[in-house]
Amino acid sequence: MNNAYKLSILRIFDNGEQLEKENELANFCHVKYIGDKYILQSNRDYYTRMAKEGHKYINVIIDSDINDVVTELVVKVSTQILNPMETAFIYEEIFKLANIAQNVLANKIGKTQGAISNKLRLLKLPFLVQREIIKGNLKERHGRAILTLAGHEQYEEHARALTIKVLEENLRVVDLENEINIILGKPLIKDVKVSVKEIKSKRELKNREAIISLNQLNADIEKSFEIIKKSLPNVEIEKNDGVSGNDYIINIVLKDINKET
Repeated sequence: MNNAYKLSILRIFDNGEQLEKENELANFCHVKYIGDKYILQSNRDYYTRMAKEGHKYINVIIDSDINDVVTELVVKVSTQILNPMETAFIYEEIFKLANIAQNVLANKIGKTQGAISNKLRLLKLPFLVQREIIKGNLKERHGRAILTLAGHEQYEEHARALTIKVLEENLRVVDLENEINIILGKPLIKDVKVSVKEIKSKRELKNREAIISLNQLNADIEKSFEIIKKSLPNVEIEKNDGVSGNDYIINIVLKDINKET
């Protein structure tokens, strides 16, 4: 069957309009790629049933030129800041539709293979978690924390329970990680809160408490830089001493960004 694929159900949109094609018995539906979305064209019953049952993927026939779809997907993932889950879906779709390797796509869009692989891991998350990341209710780091349970015999159950808990209690990532550590029988993560007192004179810098606080702050800043660099490989961050030697100048440079004039 030409142009037949399995796509994430979260990437299919039903605009509610009357459909031209209906076949209640068919286990697939037709879609068209219009305005950067896959719009449902047939078999709403199949689409609705699969969504209610929580299936991650459905069978579709794409009634659009596949080469045009791939071109638009590549442009979108190369030039736009997207939801991390949407990025993962687009990578997957490009691989399926264009049948290309990761290194080829990485070169085409200016990303590392590692960056692409990290996003693709989000596809292993259960449907509920993926849906909440798409909605913006969960951060990517919440999803990555839940992925540490992958392989657990009750992965799906724990993932669902933890997602609901995050949403209801507005859990931070560190709180979620501790919930997971309880499940895995691992030590809890100590939540270090840094309190830096206001320093009004150089003399106060000799105070032991101030020195400890500043050292901790500096360590936290460096850790934040490492996280940013891993998430955004095209970002360079430099921290230099300021004018007085007691302050910082932070330079953030975006590499390989085309500026329109």
